[in-house]
Amino acid sequence: MESREPSRAIVVFAHGKAKDAVLRHLPYWATYSKNIFVVSPADDPLLPCWIAIGESEHSGRGSILRAKLALEEALQLPFEEFLFIEYDTLVFGPVPPKAKGFHSVSFLDPNAREHGFLGNGYCHSPWWVDRETLLALQPFLSLQSLELGYPDRWMTWVLERAVEAGVVVFASIAKAWSSDNLSRFPEEVAEARLARQRGVYFLHGVKTAEQLAIVMAS
Repeated sequence: MESREPSRAIVVFAHGKAKDAVLRHLPYWATYSKNIFVVSPADDPLLPCWIAIGESEHSGRGSILRAKLALEEALQLPFEEFLFIEYDTLVFGPVPPKAKGFHSVSFLDPNAREHGFLGNGYCHSPWWVDRETLLALQPFLSLQSLELGYPDRWMTWVLERAVEAGVVVFASIAKAWSSDNLSRFPEEVAEARLARQRGVYFLHGVKTAEQLAIVMAS
């Protein structure tokens, strides 16, 4: 019997000012799925937009609301797998199937509690999750803690509670590379290029055309 590829969707967190980057990155996203849904702030939407809510900000309540609503509303879409990414994430497919669970580029922060966070780290883009796991996560998508408005910190707090309850399996993505800001740390562009040459499936942090050109150079 011929095996059937799972139905997949990409949920992209972006904003209107990122339109040029989104257009540059679309071909890379299409190697995973052509079903793309955009989540944007209401005051700077990237059209066509699936969800628009909150104010445009790097971190804050609006950022958490967008993440929470996207994770909730994704279950209304007819797909089995979901890849939640920030617009500065490249995807190099085909991406092989993953075991059920929540997969991310995760980092442990031993000083998180001292800085006011309830979670013990942060989950950078991408977030990969299957429908069954996403459904199990729903009761934990709380605004009880906003984790100072950082979605990657909030997601970690959500996951830690779900894992502790025994309803979700969490795994870190091995073949991925991530940076908060390649513009702030230009020396990391060369590292990103090496990661791409070594065969990562996901690369997070590429915002400009110049960065993309360097990363994709042979």
